[in-house]
Amino acid sequence: EALTVTLTADKIDAVYNSGQPVIALTATAVHGANITFTYEWYKDGQKLDGKTAETLALSTVADSGKYTVKATASAGGQSAAASSNTVTVTIRKADPSITAWPSASDITYGDKLSESSLIGGSADIAGGFVWKDSSIMPNSGSQFYSVVFTPDDMENYNAAEQAVTVTVAKKTLTPSVVSVEDKEYDGGPAATGTVTLDGAVPGDDPTATGVFTF
Repeated sequence: EALTVTLTADKIDAVYNSGQPVIALTATAVHGANITFTYEWYKDGQKLDGKTAETLALSTVADSGKYTVKATASAGGQSAAASSNTVTVTIRKADPSITAWPSASDITYGDKLSESSLIGGSADIAGGFVWKDSSIMPNSGSQFYSVVFTPDDMENYNAAEQAVTVTVAKKTLTPSVVSVEDKEYDGGPAATGTVTLDGAVPGDDPTATGVFTF
């Protein structure tokens, strides 16, 4: 009886589960009686060192690929080998579970999001929370901006994203008198002149109205 070997998988698509085996490959070799089988496993055409059992457990996204197994039958000093069919399997990244998104500290108009600290936040895996675009300079008021949770294990987990509220206070400007125009006495205390508003955000051109009184 010719040696044959068949490779099967309990499933061909799975999601990463904290490093636990999620796909099991099984080699089934058939020959005559009183035969000893040995196995060599291959992934994407490359031999997997140290993998010689009848089954192979897969657990990480990096384990995705095309698998074959080579079985060798030995008896009475004779041996025969056969290679299996190919099985393609995929292990996809898992989504982290965010148990609490962080809160954002208040900032003042003119500050970038990088000035707002993200406080708290927790997930079921290790990672960190950051602003998606910390270079944004928000307008005053309560604004929503995206925060991203980046897992430490990016090979097996997806990132997560959600909008978080940040409160932006109005910026206080300081008026400075540049000049006051001369006027003829008219019995009143008002005069016209020029002021500047110090502390404005670069690119803004705030103006003020009013009168000088003496």
